Amino acid sequence: MMNDPCNISPPPQPPRAPRILITGASGFVGGHLTGYALANGYETYAGVRASSKRTYLQDARIHIVDLPLPDAGQLTAFLQRFRAEHGVFDYVIHAAGVISATDHSQFDRINFGFTKHLADALITAGMTPKKFIYISSLSSFGSGDALSLRPLRHDDVPRPNTAYGRSKRKAEEYLYSLPAFPFIILRPTGIYGPRDRGYLSYIKMIDKGIAPFFGRRPQYITFIHVYDLVRAAFAACGSPLSRRAYFVADGDVYTTKEYAAILQRALGKKRVARASIPLWLVKTVFYTADRLYGLFGRTPAAINADKYHILSARSWICDTEPLRRELLFVPQYRLAEAVKEVIALYRRDGWL
Repeated sequence: MMNDPCNISPPPQPPRAPRILITGASGFVGGHLTGYALANGYETYAGVRASSKRTYLQDARIHIVDLPLPDAGQLTAFLQRFRAEHGVFDYVIHAAGVISATDHSQFDRINFGFTKHLADALITAGMTPKKFIYISSLSSFGSGDALSLRPLRHDDVPRPNTAYGRSKRKAEEYLYSLPAFPFIILRPTGIYGPRDRGYLSYIKMIDKGIAPFFGRRPQYITFIHVYDLVRAAFAACGSPLSRRAYFVADGDVYTTKEYAAILQRALGKKRVARASIPLWLVKTVFYTADRLYGLFGRTPAAINADKYHILSARSWICDTEPLRRELLFVPQYRLAEAVKEVIALYRRDGWL
């Protein structure tokens, strides 16, 4: 007897790979997030600007999308079309932003404005993801107590002392204002690793035999390897928790002199001249540059009041226990060993 085809169940369909959108995918952190997503089976969409370099986005499996983040209306329309053609994103990691600018207003326009546009557009287009991960910064809280060296905690009152930090804090507050929006905020400390240029200029100075220090009192600094930050971001995606924020650091604390010594050993430099620059002189130079450029409506990217506040702060120590306890995060990279690999890559690529 033949089976009635109407009573035969269709074969089970394989589960769809989780779909993820990563903004700022052409940047340092975004590029590593994209690589991790591909390596772990995500259907990966890389949000970039049309003008962005795509040196590290060459894998044919990456779906490149030109997100109109500056325009809320266009962004909403784009997401509505995407949903009609492809469906929704399971996860969104928002790593797009600027850490330096030639105009202070750019921080607010991009770090806050683009975050607001994206969250609003996702909601309006019916594209609210299972989890929205916002890559913020320790600067959204400002520096810690320089006397007690007590780690910053999430229940402390945020006191961002830079335009960059204030823009990040403003974006965080906006996410909290959205009812039931499922976000997790990550506030990384100093991020280092392959392809990072943020610490490259200081490494070059050490390689030339000069180690400058700002201020006579010790400055305490913290780090997170970009690979560990990426792991934390994907742990946040998979967590049942939401509407939380975490400081992200490897748990170790260094003085700037200890950091310079680590770099000196990694570079194989036998002698390095140490130069201590008084903070009053640093402030004078940085604020003067800020004012002079300000006459032309611009801010120097490397020497400005924002940078002075970062260099003059004596403690960037933060409490990472909630990250360990709630996201089960354990860092895999430690500075002294990992920086050797980073320097080797710099030399291989001709950066050093």
